[in-house]
Amino acid sequence: MYKQILSFDFGILNSMKAINNILGKLYEEANSKFSIEFLGSKGYLHFIEFKAEVGQKENNNRIDFILLSHYKNPEDIKINVFYSEKKGARLEVENLKEIEKYYYEKHIKNENN
Repeated sequence: MYKQILSFDFGILNSMKAINNILGKLYEEANSKFSIEFLGSKGYLHFIEFKAEVGQKENNNRIDFILLSHYKNPEDIKINVFYSEKKGARLEVENLKEIEKYYYEKHIKNENN
């Protein structure tokens, strides 16, 4: 069973000090070590992934940086971190459907026209 252990604004991920604070809070709340990994390809940052020391049993521990950074107000996006001793970390983006719709209408739809 997952338990929410942290909520933060997406915009703070551009600060190494804030990332360090997030890692400290995660450890305090879960009593488990975490890592935050930045994954990219072809010169672009694509995903930000949270991993718990217990390992990841599911692929629900990453957020799509490209999708979130192109939202009209990326600093208003809330990220919730959940933890399970058996399954590791899980990330949830608040209002994800609205963000996906905005991205589709502004970027994908325009590319196809």
